[in-house]
Amino acid sequence: KFILAFMGVALVLERFLPGKIETGPETLTGHVPHYVDNGVLHCIVYTFLFYAGSNVGWGNLYDFGIIYDTFPGSVAFLNIFGMVFCMFLTIKGIHFPSTQDCGSSGSFVKDYLWGTELYPRIGGLDLKRFINCRFSMTYWQLAGLSFCYRSYTLHGDTMDWGLFFSALSQYLYLFKFFLWEMG
Repeated sequence: KFILAFMGVALVLERFLPGKIETGPETLTGHVPHYVDNGVLHCIVYTFLFYAGSNVGWGNLYDFGIIYDTFPGSVAFLNIFGMVFCMFLTIKGIHFPSTQDCGSSGSFVKDYLWGTELYPRIGGLDLKRFINCRFSMTYWQLAGLSFCYRSYTLHGDTMDWGLFFSALSQYLYLFKFFLWEMG
């Protein structure tokens, strides 16, 4: 449930956060991808929502250590989701491509592992950007903070400063990713 809710919030933010329209490089087929440059805003808003909804914030909807608590099940779910999603993308790219930048190598294994489409989209949603740059990066960014918080609560309200600075540096590193996302 948590992973699906986390992904749902990322999806809502991806669809509705404003930003300047930027373009990617033109492909050999003449396709020019368009993106809403809202990565930093996404990072800030998602972090605020995660904090505010937790027991540390005002919402008290969940414990701030929820990513730690649900991590084993999340890893299992995401591995299965990833394999099924890649199968979906393989079939979509061959039979229902979003652009002309697609095709099959003739080998199902190679198509599955390498992909069949450069810019897979559904209803205007760039699937690679959403999964890689919104959901995954945000999950990774907040996981460090969640794990640090859980360590603090499990060890008698004692701060592991090494873990804290690791989580902080990971958060800042990924903030830089969102800051530089458009190049």
